[in-house]
Amino acid sequence: MNSNRTQFSLRYPTSKTSGCRTARVCIAAAIGLAFAGVNATHAQISTVDSVVVTTNALDGLPKSDLTLVDKYPSVISFNVINAGNTNTNGFFAMQDYWQFATNGGSGAYLFQSNDTFTITMTVTLTGDPISPRKEAGFAVNDVAGSIADGQYILDTDGHEVVAFGFPGIFYATPVDHFYESGEPINMGITVFTDSNGKQAIIFMADGFSSPPEEFSPPLTGYTLGGYFQIQGQDTGTNNVGSATFDDITITALPTGLGIAGTQVPQTVSITGTELTQGVESTKGGSTTTKAAVKTTLTTADLLADLAKDEHTAGKYDATNFPSGAKLLYTANTGFQVVEKNNTPLVSVANILTLLPAGQTEITSGSFVDADGSTTPPFTQTDLQLVTLTYDATSVGGTQNFAVTGVGSSVTTTTKPSKKGAYTDTDSFSLQNGTGEGVNGEGVKIILNGFSVTASGNAPLEN
Repeated sequence: MNSNRTQFSLRYPTSKTSGCRTARVCIAAAIGLAFAGVNATHAQISTVDSVVVTTNALDGLPKSDLTLVDKYPSVISFNVINAGNTNTNGFFAMQDYWQFATNGGSGAYLFQSNDTFTITMTVTLTGDPISPRKEAGFAVNDVAGSIADGQYILDTDGHEVVAFGFPGIFYATPVDHFYESGEPINMGITVFTDSNGKQAIIFMADGFSSPPEEFSPPLTGYTLGGYFQIQGQDTGTNNVGSATFDDITITALPTGLGIAGTQVPQTVSITGTELTQGVESTKGGSTTTKAAVKTTLTTADLLADLAKDEHTAGKYDATNFPSGAKLLYTANTGFQVVEKNNTPLVSVANILTLLPAGQTEITSGSFVDADGSTTPPFTQTDLQLVTLTYDATSVGGTQNFAVTGVGSSVTTTTKPSKKGAYTDTDSFSLQNGTGEGVNGEGVKIILNGFSVTASGNAPLEN
Protein backbone atom coordinates (compact mmCIF):
# COMPACT_ATOMS: atom_id res chain seq x y z
CA MET A 1 0.00 0.00 0.00
CA ASN A 2 1.28 3.45 -0.90
CA SER A 3 0.48 6.36 1.43
CA ASN A 4 0.60 10.14 1.21
CA ARG A 5 0.54 11.36 4.79
CA THR A 6 0.17 14.73 6.52
CA GLN A 7 0.80 15.46 10.23
CA PHE A 8 0.40 12.06 11.79
CA SER A 9 2.07 9.34 13.82
CA LEU A 10 1.75 5.73 12.71
CA ARG A 11 2.04 2.25 14.07
CA TYR A 12 2.02 -0.81 11.87
CA PRO A 13 0.70 -3.91 13.63
CA THR A 14 2.66 -7.00 12.84
CA SER A 15 -0.29 -9.37 13.17
CA LYS A 16 -2.79 -9.89 10.38
CA THR A 17 -6.18 -11.60 10.46
CA SER A 18 -7.15 -14.50 8.26
CA GLY A 19 -9.93 -16.98 7.87
CA CYS A 20 -12.68 -14.47 8.75
CA ARG A 21 -16.16 -15.98 8.68
CA THR A 22 -18.05 -12.69 8.13
CA ALA A 23 -17.20 -9.10 7.46
CA ARG A 24 -18.12 -7.94 10.98
CA VAL A 25 -16.24 -10.77 12.68
CA CYS A 26 -13.21 -9.91 10.54
CA ILE A 27 -13.49 -6.23 11.45
CA ALA A 28 -13.69 -7.01 15.14
CA ALA A 29 -10.79 -9.41 15.03
CA ALA A 30 -8.66 -6.96 13.11
CA ILE A 31 -9.25 -4.19 15.62
CA GLY A 32 -8.42 -6.57 18.44
CA LEU A 33 -5.12 -7.63 16.93
CA ALA A 34 -4.14 -4.14 15.90
CA PHE A 35 -4.77 -2.63 19.33
CA ALA A 36 -2.85 -5.36 21.13
CA GLY A 37 0.50 -3.67 20.67
CA VAL A 38 -0.58 -0.12 21.43
CA ASN A 39 1.29 1.66 24.19
CA ALA A 40 -1.82 2.71 26.11
CA THR A 41 -1.74 5.08 29.05
CA HIS A 42 -4.29 5.84 31.75
CA ALA A 43 -4.61 9.26 33.30
CA GLN A 44 -7.71 11.47 33.10
CA ILE A 45 -10.03 12.38 30.23
CA SER A 46 -8.81 15.96 30.53
CA THR A 47 -5.29 14.83 29.51
CA VAL A 48 -6.44 13.66 26.06
CA ASP A 49 -4.77 16.08 23.64
CA SER A 50 -4.10 14.11 20.46
CA VAL A 51 -4.65 10.87 18.57
CA VAL A 52 -2.61 7.87 17.51
CA VAL A 53 -3.26 6.87 13.89
CA THR A 54 -2.79 3.35 12.53
CA THR A 55 -3.01 2.51 8.84
CA ASN A 56 -3.15 -0.86 7.14
CA ALA A 57 -4.66 -2.69 10.13
CA LEU A 58 -6.24 -4.91 7.50
CA ASP A 59 -3.99 -5.38 4.46
CA GLY A 60 -6.25 -7.14 1.97
CA LEU A 61 -5.86 -4.51 -0.76
CA PRO A 62 -2.10 -4.06 -1.17
CA LYS A 63 -2.38 -2.01 -4.38
CA SER A 64 -4.55 0.68 -2.80
CA ASP A 65 -3.35 4.25 -2.24
CA LEU A 66 -4.13 6.15 0.96
CA THR A 67 -4.09 9.89 1.59
CA LEU A 68 -4.23 10.64 5.30
CA VAL A 69 -4.91 13.97 7.00
CA ASP A 70 -4.51 14.27 10.76
CA LYS A 71 -5.31 17.73 12.03
CA TYR A 72 -6.96 16.65 15.26
CA PRO A 73 -9.33 17.86 16.59
CA SER A 74 -10.46 19.78 13.48
CA VAL A 75 -10.33 16.91 11.02
CA ILE A 76 -9.01 13.40 10.47
CA SER A 77 -9.58 11.85 7.05
CA PHE A 78 -8.74 8.67 5.17
CA ASN A 79 -9.09 8.76 1.38
CA VAL A 80 -8.41 5.53 -0.52
CA ILE A 81 -8.20 4.91 -4.28
CA ASN A 82 -7.31 1.83 -6.38
CA ALA A 83 -8.91 -0.29 -3.66
CA GLY A 84 -10.06 -3.28 -5.63
CA ASN A 85 -9.32 -6.61 -7.21
CA THR A 86 -11.05 -9.08 -9.49
CA ASN A 87 -11.34 -11.90 -6.97
CA THR A 88 -14.98 -12.85 -6.41
CA ASN A 89 -14.33 -15.32 -3.60
CA GLY A 90 -13.47 -14.24 -0.09
CA PHE A 91 -13.25 -11.01 1.88
CA PHE A 92 -10.70 -8.37 0.87
CA ALA A 93 -10.51 -5.14 2.81
CA MET A 94 -8.28 -2.35 4.04
CA GLN A 95 -8.78 -0.72 7.45
CA ASP A 96 -7.35 2.39 9.12
CA TYR A 97 -8.19 3.82 12.53
CA TRP A 98 -7.33 6.46 15.10
CA GLN A 99 -7.42 6.41 18.90
CA PHE A 100 -7.61 9.18 21.49
CA ALA A 101 -4.16 9.74 22.99
CA THR A 102 -2.21 11.78 25.52
CA ASN A 103 1.16 13.54 25.60
CA GLY A 104 1.04 14.64 21.99
CA GLY A 105 0.31 11.16 20.65
CA SER A 106 2.86 9.20 22.69
CA GLY A 107 0.28 6.60 23.68
CA ALA A 108 -3.39 5.76 23.28
CA TYR A 109 -5.53 6.76 26.25
CA LEU A 110 -6.63 3.74 28.29
CA PHE A 111 -10.24 4.25 29.38
CA GLN A 112 -11.38 2.75 32.69
CA SER A 113 -14.85 1.73 33.88
CA ASN A 114 -15.15 4.89 36.00
CA ASP A 115 -14.39 7.26 33.11
CA THR A 116 -17.48 9.29 32.21
CA PHE A 117 -17.46 11.44 29.09
CA THR A 118 -19.17 12.66 25.93
CA ILE A 119 -17.64 12.41 22.45
CA THR A 120 -19.07 14.15 19.39
CA MET A 121 -17.90 14.35 15.79
CA THR A 122 -19.27 14.82 12.29
CA VAL A 123 -18.63 11.75 10.14
CA THR A 124 -18.84 11.75 6.33
CA LEU A 125 -18.49 8.38 4.59
CA THR A 126 -18.29 8.02 0.81
CA GLY A 127 -17.99 5.08 -1.52
CA ASP A 128 -17.93 4.74 -5.30
CA PRO A 129 -19.40 2.29 -5.90
CA ILE A 130 -21.33 1.97 -2.61
CA SER A 131 -20.96 -1.83 -2.80
CA PRO A 132 -18.89 -3.65 -1.71
CA ARG A 133 -19.22 -2.07 1.69
CA LYS A 134 -17.45 1.00 3.03
CA GLU A 135 -17.97 1.79 6.72
CA ALA A 136 -16.79 4.23 9.36
CA GLY A 137 -17.56 5.35 12.89
CA PHE A 138 -16.57 4.63 16.49
CA ALA A 139 -14.50 1.59 17.46
CA VAL A 140 -13.75 0.24 20.96
CA ASN A 141 -11.24 -2.42 21.88
CA ASP A 142 -9.54 -4.17 24.77
CA VAL A 143 -5.83 -3.35 24.50
CA ALA A 144 -4.98 -6.89 25.59
CA GLY A 145 -5.91 -7.97 22.07
CA SER A 146 -9.42 -9.40 22.41
CA ILE A 147 -12.07 -8.94 19.73
CA ALA A 148 -13.51 -5.41 19.55
CA ASP A 149 -15.74 -4.39 22.43
CA GLY A 150 -18.06 -2.28 20.35
CA GLN A 151 -18.63 -0.38 17.11
CA TYR A 152 -21.04 2.44 16.26
CA ILE A 153 -20.96 2.83 12.49
CA LEU A 154 -22.29 4.07 9.19
CA ASP A 155 -22.13 1.95 6.03
CA THR A 156 -22.72 2.65 2.36
CA ASP A 157 -24.45 -0.48 1.08
CA GLY A 158 -26.81 -1.23 3.98
CA HIS A 159 -27.35 2.49 4.72
CA GLU A 160 -27.06 1.61 8.42
CA VAL A 161 -26.46 3.81 11.45
CA VAL A 162 -26.11 1.15 14.11
CA ALA A 163 -24.23 0.14 17.27
CA PHE A 164 -23.24 -3.46 17.90
CA GLY A 165 -20.62 -5.54 19.68
CA PHE A 166 -20.87 -3.63 22.98
CA PRO A 167 -21.35 -5.96 25.97
CA GLY A 168 -25.08 -6.72 26.09
CA ILE A 169 -26.01 -3.89 23.69
CA PHE A 170 -27.36 -3.59 20.15
CA TYR A 171 -28.95 -0.32 19.00
CA ALA A 172 -30.28 0.81 15.62
CA THR A 173 -30.78 4.58 15.47
CA PRO A 174 -33.95 6.22 14.06
CA VAL A 175 -31.92 7.11 10.95
CA ASP A 176 -30.83 3.50 10.42
CA HIS A 177 -31.25 2.35 6.77
CA PHE A 178 -31.47 5.99 5.64
CA TYR A 179 -27.78 6.87 5.43
CA GLU A 180 -26.55 7.87 1.97
CA SER A 181 -22.94 7.93 0.79
CA GLY A 182 -21.40 11.38 1.11
CA GLU A 183 -23.87 12.61 3.73
CA PRO A 184 -22.35 14.24 6.85
CA ILE A 185 -23.91 12.98 10.07
CA ASN A 186 -23.39 14.21 13.62
CA MET A 187 -22.50 11.21 15.78
CA GLY A 188 -21.83 11.04 19.48
CA ILE A 189 -21.70 8.85 22.56
CA THR A 190 -22.01 9.55 26.27
CA VAL A 191 -20.63 6.98 28.72
CA PHE A 192 -21.73 7.45 32.32
CA THR A 193 -22.82 5.79 35.56
CA ASP A 194 -26.62 5.54 35.68
CA SER A 195 -28.97 5.71 38.65
CA ASN A 196 -28.54 1.96 39.16
CA GLY A 197 -24.81 2.46 39.64
CA LYS A 198 -24.18 0.70 36.29
CA GLN A 199 -21.91 1.78 33.46
CA ALA A 200 -24.14 2.87 30.59
CA ILE A 201 -24.02 4.53 27.18
CA ILE A 202 -26.21 6.84 25.11
CA PHE A 203 -25.80 6.89 21.31
CA MET A 204 -26.51 10.12 19.40
CA ALA A 205 -27.12 10.67 15.68
CA ASP A 206 -28.29 13.93 14.08
CA GLY A 207 -30.22 15.11 17.15
CA PHE A 208 -31.64 11.71 18.09
CA SER A 209 -30.52 10.06 21.33
CA SER A 210 -30.93 6.45 22.40
CA PRO A 211 -32.27 5.52 25.81
CA PRO A 212 -29.48 4.69 28.29
CA GLU A 213 -28.12 1.21 27.58
CA GLU A 214 -26.31 -0.60 30.41
CA PHE A 215 -23.10 -2.52 29.71
CA SER A 216 -23.11 -6.13 30.86
CA PRO A 217 -20.36 -6.68 31.88
CA PRO A 218 -18.87 -3.16 32.14
CA LEU A 219 -16.09 -2.01 29.84
CA THR A 220 -12.69 -1.34 31.40
CA GLY A 221 -9.15 -1.06 30.13
CA TYR A 222 -10.15 -0.13 26.59
CA THR A 223 -9.13 2.32 23.88
CA LEU A 224 -11.53 4.34 21.78
CA GLY A 225 -11.54 6.30 18.54
CA GLY A 226 -12.70 6.19 14.94
CA TYR A 227 -12.08 3.82 12.04
CA PHE A 228 -12.59 3.42 8.30
CA GLN A 229 -12.82 0.20 6.31
CA ILE A 230 -13.18 -0.34 2.57
CA GLN A 231 -13.91 -3.69 0.92
CA GLY A 232 -12.63 -4.36 -2.59
CA GLN A 233 -13.61 -7.82 -3.78
CA ASP A 234 -14.84 -8.11 -7.39
CA THR A 235 -14.40 -4.40 -8.20
CA GLY A 236 -11.31 -4.19 -10.34
CA THR A 237 -9.20 -1.14 -9.55
CA ASN A 238 -12.02 1.40 -9.91
CA ASN A 239 -13.04 1.35 -6.26
CA VAL A 240 -12.65 4.39 -4.01
CA GLY A 241 -13.82 5.44 -0.58
CA SER A 242 -13.19 7.94 2.15
CA ALA A 243 -14.08 8.76 5.75
CA THR A 244 -13.80 12.20 7.27
CA PHE A 245 -14.10 12.92 11.00
CA ASP A 246 -14.70 16.64 11.60
CA ASP A 247 -14.92 18.73 14.79
CA ILE A 248 -13.94 15.96 17.19
CA THR A 249 -14.64 16.71 20.85
CA ILE A 250 -14.16 14.65 23.99
CA THR A 251 -15.40 16.13 27.25
CA ALA A 252 -15.28 14.66 30.72
CA LEU A 253 -18.63 14.83 32.46
CA PRO A 254 -18.55 17.45 35.21
CA THR A 255 -17.19 16.41 38.58
CA GLY A 256 -19.60 18.70 40.37
CA LEU A 257 -23.32 19.27 39.83
CA GLY A 258 -24.27 16.40 42.11
CA ILE A 259 -21.87 13.83 40.72
CA ALA A 260 -20.28 13.18 44.10
CA GLY A 261 -22.64 10.26 44.64
CA THR A 262 -24.49 7.77 42.47
CA GLN A 263 -26.85 9.67 40.20
CA VAL A 264 -30.55 9.97 40.90
CA PRO A 265 -33.09 11.88 38.77
CA GLN A 266 -33.88 15.36 40.11
CA THR A 267 -37.14 17.22 39.46
CA VAL A 268 -36.33 20.66 38.04
CA SER A 269 -37.98 24.02 38.64
CA ILE A 270 -36.96 27.10 36.62
CA THR A 271 -37.96 30.74 36.88
CA GLY A 272 -36.46 34.00 35.67
CA THR A 273 -37.15 37.40 34.17
CA GLU A 274 -36.91 38.01 30.44
CA LEU A 275 -36.21 41.59 29.35
CA THR A 276 -36.94 42.76 25.80
CA GLN A 277 -36.56 46.11 24.10
CA GLY A 278 -39.27 48.67 24.88
CA VAL A 279 -41.28 50.29 22.10
CA GLU A 280 -40.10 53.59 20.64
CA SER A 281 -42.61 56.28 19.75
CA THR A 282 -42.41 59.83 18.39
CA LYS A 283 -44.89 62.57 19.33
CA GLY A 284 -44.75 66.34 19.19
CA GLY A 285 -41.17 66.43 17.99
CA SER A 286 -39.81 64.17 20.75
CA THR A 287 -38.97 60.50 20.83
CA THR A 288 -39.70 58.23 23.79
CA THR A 289 -38.49 54.71 24.29
CA LYS A 290 -40.41 52.79 26.89
CA ALA A 291 -38.69 50.79 29.61
CA ALA A 292 -37.70 47.22 28.93
CA VAL A 293 -40.61 44.80 28.79
CA LYS A 294 -40.43 42.28 31.62
CA THR A 295 -41.79 38.77 31.18
CA THR A 296 -41.60 35.96 33.71
CA LEU A 297 -40.11 32.74 32.34
CA THR A 298 -41.20 29.53 34.11
CA THR A 299 -40.71 25.77 33.87
CA ALA A 300 -44.07 25.52 32.11
CA ASP A 301 -42.90 28.00 29.47
CA LEU A 302 -39.72 26.01 28.86
CA LEU A 303 -41.66 22.73 28.63
CA ALA A 304 -43.95 24.28 26.02
CA ASP A 305 -40.95 25.47 24.02
CA LEU A 306 -39.15 22.13 24.36
CA ALA A 307 -42.18 20.21 23.05
CA LYS A 308 -42.33 22.37 19.93
CA ASP A 309 -38.58 22.26 19.33
CA GLU A 310 -38.29 18.49 19.84
CA HIS A 311 -41.25 18.07 17.46
CA THR A 312 -39.35 20.14 14.90
CA ALA A 313 -36.31 17.94 15.54
CA GLY A 314 -38.42 14.84 14.79
CA LYS A 315 -37.89 13.39 18.27
CA TYR A 316 -41.39 13.98 19.66
CA ASP A 317 -44.66 13.35 17.82
CA ALA A 318 -46.80 16.09 19.39
CA THR A 319 -46.23 19.83 19.82
CA ASN A 320 -47.11 19.82 23.52
CA PHE A 321 -46.47 17.57 26.50
CA PRO A 322 -49.35 15.99 28.47
CA SER A 323 -50.67 17.66 31.58
CA GLY A 324 -48.44 17.05 34.58
CA ALA A 325 -45.26 16.54 32.53
CA LYS A 326 -42.06 17.24 34.46
CA LEU A 327 -38.52 18.25 33.64
CA LEU A 328 -35.92 15.92 35.18
CA TYR A 329 -32.16 16.29 35.44
CA THR A 330 -29.52 13.66 36.06
CA ALA A 331 -25.96 14.93 35.99
CA ASN A 332 -24.63 12.16 33.77
CA THR A 333 -27.50 11.98 31.27
CA GLY A 334 -28.77 15.55 31.28
CA PHE A 335 -32.34 16.82 30.97
CA GLN A 336 -35.36 14.76 30.00
CA VAL A 337 -39.13 15.23 30.10
CA VAL A 338 -41.30 12.63 31.81
CA GLU A 339 -45.00 12.17 32.46
CA LYS A 340 -46.39 12.84 35.94
CA ASN A 341 -45.90 9.13 36.77
CA ASN A 342 -42.25 9.43 35.63
CA THR A 343 -42.75 7.55 32.35
CA PRO A 344 -40.11 8.95 29.97
CA LEU A 345 -41.36 11.10 27.10
CA VAL A 346 -38.20 12.44 25.44
CA SER A 347 -34.60 13.33 26.20
CA VAL A 348 -34.06 17.07 25.69
CA ALA A 349 -30.31 16.97 26.32
CA ASN A 350 -29.77 17.94 22.67
CA ILE A 351 -31.32 21.35 23.42
CA LEU A 352 -31.04 22.02 27.17
CA THR A 353 -27.70 21.58 28.92
CA LEU A 354 -26.12 22.44 32.28
CA LEU A 355 -22.33 22.55 32.34
CA PRO A 356 -19.47 24.06 34.38
CA ALA A 357 -18.47 27.54 33.21
CA GLY A 358 -15.32 28.07 35.28
CA GLN A 359 -12.17 26.33 36.48
CA THR A 360 -12.65 26.75 40.24
CA GLU A 361 -14.60 24.28 42.36
CA ILE A 362 -15.11 24.79 46.10
CA THR A 363 -16.11 21.71 48.07
CA SER A 364 -17.17 20.96 51.62
CA GLY A 365 -18.64 17.98 53.44
CA SER A 366 -17.86 15.06 55.71
CA PHE A 367 -17.14 11.35 55.42
CA VAL A 368 -15.69 8.42 57.36
CA ASP A 369 -11.92 8.46 56.89
CA ALA A 370 -11.61 4.68 56.82
CA ASP A 371 -14.21 4.37 54.04
CA GLY A 372 -13.28 7.29 51.78
CA SER A 373 -15.04 10.41 50.53
CA THR A 374 -17.45 8.67 48.14
CA THR A 375 -18.47 5.69 50.29
CA PRO A 376 -21.73 6.08 52.25
CA PRO A 377 -22.36 7.68 54.61
CA PHE A 378 -21.06 11.03 53.37
CA THR A 379 -22.16 14.54 52.47
CA GLN A 380 -20.58 16.73 49.84
CA THR A 381 -21.35 20.23 48.58
CA ASP A 382 -19.78 21.57 45.39
CA LEU A 383 -19.81 25.24 44.36
CA GLN A 384 -18.80 26.36 40.88
CA LEU A 385 -19.84 28.65 38.06
CA VAL A 386 -22.31 26.88 35.77
CA THR A 387 -24.16 27.76 32.58
CA LEU A 388 -27.64 26.66 31.61
CA THR A 389 -27.98 26.74 27.82
CA TYR A 390 -31.11 26.43 25.69
CA ASP A 391 -30.12 26.07 22.03
CA ALA A 392 -32.68 24.88 19.51
CA THR A 393 -30.91 26.28 16.45
CA SER A 394 -29.26 22.96 15.60
CA VAL A 395 -32.67 21.26 15.28
CA GLY A 396 -34.37 24.00 13.26
CA GLY A 397 -35.64 26.14 16.14
CA THR A 398 -35.05 29.79 16.96
CA GLN A 399 -34.63 30.04 20.73
CA ASN A 400 -31.03 30.24 21.91
CA PHE A 401 -29.94 31.65 25.28
CA ALA A 402 -27.43 30.98 28.03
CA VAL A 403 -27.57 31.90 31.73
CA THR A 404 -24.57 31.76 34.07
CA GLY A 405 -24.40 31.84 37.86
CA VAL A 406 -23.00 30.09 40.91
CA GLY A 407 -24.26 26.52 41.07
CA SER A 408 -24.48 24.61 44.33
CA SER A 409 -24.88 20.84 44.30
CA VAL A 410 -25.32 18.73 47.40
CA THR A 411 -25.11 14.96 47.70
CA THR A 412 -26.05 13.21 50.95
CA THR A 413 -26.00 9.47 51.54
CA THR A 414 -27.27 7.66 54.60
CA LYS A 415 -25.46 4.97 56.53
CA PRO A 416 -25.93 1.64 54.73
CA SER A 417 -27.93 -1.13 56.36
CA LYS A 418 -26.40 -4.51 57.05
CA LYS A 419 -27.45 -5.51 53.54
CA GLY A 420 -25.78 -2.43 52.05
CA ALA A 421 -28.97 -0.47 51.34
CA TYR A 422 -28.85 3.31 51.69
CA THR A 423 -30.57 6.46 50.40
CA ASP A 424 -28.87 8.90 48.05
CA THR A 425 -30.28 12.45 47.96
CA ASP A 426 -29.06 14.92 45.33
CA SER A 427 -30.00 18.58 45.00
CA PHE A 428 -28.88 21.48 42.84
CA SER A 429 -29.52 25.19 42.76
CA LEU A 430 -28.49 28.15 40.63
CA GLN A 431 -29.63 31.52 42.01
CA ASN A 432 -29.62 35.00 40.46
CA GLY A 433 -28.27 33.81 37.12
CA THR A 434 -27.84 36.31 34.29
CA GLY A 435 -27.48 35.90 30.55
CA GLU A 436 -28.75 36.82 27.12
CA GLY A 437 -29.85 35.36 23.82
CA VAL A 438 -32.83 35.12 21.48
CA ASN A 439 -36.33 33.93 22.37
CA GLY A 440 -38.65 31.74 20.32
CA GLU A 441 -39.95 34.74 18.39
CA GLY A 442 -36.45 35.70 17.31
CA VAL A 443 -36.31 38.71 19.66
CA LYS A 444 -33.06 39.53 21.47
CA ILE A 445 -33.40 39.17 25.24
CA ILE A 446 -31.54 39.72 28.51
CA LEU A 447 -32.24 37.34 31.39
CA ASN A 448 -31.81 38.11 35.07
CA GLY A 449 -32.94 36.84 38.43
CA PHE A 450 -32.73 33.37 36.92
CA SER A 451 -33.25 30.45 39.32
CA VAL A 452 -32.85 26.73 38.73
CA THR A 453 -33.56 24.25 41.52
CA ALA A 454 -33.60 20.48 41.40
CA SER A 455 -33.82 17.67 43.93
CA GLY A 456 -34.35 13.94 44.09
CA ASN A 457 -33.53 10.81 46.08
CA ALA A 458 -33.40 7.10 45.51
CA PRO A 459 -32.79 3.91 47.48
CA LEU A 460 -29.50 2.33 46.41
CA GLU A 461 -27.29 -0.54 47.45
CA ASN A 462 -23.55 -0.97 47.92
